[in-house]
Amino acid sequence: MNILYFYKKLIFYYNIIFHYYNIFNIMLNKYNSGIYIYLRVSTKSQQTESNGLDNQKSICEQYIKENYGPISNLNIEYYNDVASSYNNPNALTNLNKLIRKINSNSIIIVGDVSRLGRNCFQVFTLLRKIKKLNSIIVAVNDELIYNNSNRLIDKKFYNKIIEAEHSSDLKSIKSKERAQYIKKNNGYLGKAFYGTQIVKINNIPKLYKNQNEISNINLMKSQYQILKNFDMVATYLNNKKKYNRNNIKWSGLSIKNILKKHYPNILSNIDTNNNSIMNSIPDLLEKSNSIGNFNFNKMSI
Repeated sequence: MNILYFYKKLIFYYNIIFHYYNIFNIMLNKYNSGIYIYLRVSTKSQQTESNGLDNQKSICEQYIKENYGPISNLNIEYYNDVASSYNNPNALTNLNKLIRKINSNSIIIVGDVSRLGRNCFQVFTLLRKIKKLNSIIVAVNDELIYNNSNRLIDKKFYNKIIEAEHSSDLKSIKSKERAQYIKKNNGYLGKAFYGTQIVKINNIPKLYKNQNEISNINLMKSQYQILKNFDMVATYLNNKKKYNRNNIKWSGLSIKNILKKHYPNILSNIDTNNNSIMNSIPDLLEKSNSIGNFNFNKMSI
């Protein structure tokens, strides 16, 4: 009995040692054609969050240091996307470039499996190519290495991809339900264009005039009627330090787009005071006595 127990333990530890030796061999010898780091967030606002591009990059580089040595000694290529592939696989342009670029015996390193995208069809296509090219994908936070001669881990990798898409499915359902709720309560969906602002009333976003921005629009209109040139109007506003809501200087094109939106006949020299789009949008000051406390949620155009 003791001999059998000892033999089983020996086989157990041998498998562990062989498994990690295999990984070590992968890192040092087998997969040395190219090292790629891929980073992704879905929106611009996520770039600086806890799982933003910089943090993902640090996680991937730390993994490389621990398994490969100094970063400076390696030729690493970086690819990143600020997009979601959930509804559009073509949105991840740099991932698609990476898929076309990788050669045999390459390594792709990501922060976690979901960074490869939340579209199963697209990610599965990538995995098939990885296997065909005898390359690997390392998902650092998930502690998974795809295509490292362990079918069980490969299945876990596939399951993580399916979980990522399922998570997006749930978010999509919640977003649709939220949109229907807002519409039902006469709320506003979308971004606040220049001259307006979003005000949440009982958690329902409503569109109201932004008096400061309307003052700028009136100034744009009056100056255009004098100068007859959008670039000159932009220069006038910039010299007055009356920048846009992101505190960025105006361009002639942005002035033109704003004036055409608010005054569709601005280029026809027609009196536009009575046909402004703002006539259909309520004035926040007129409503202030009836809507109580506001949660201002200004959104950029």
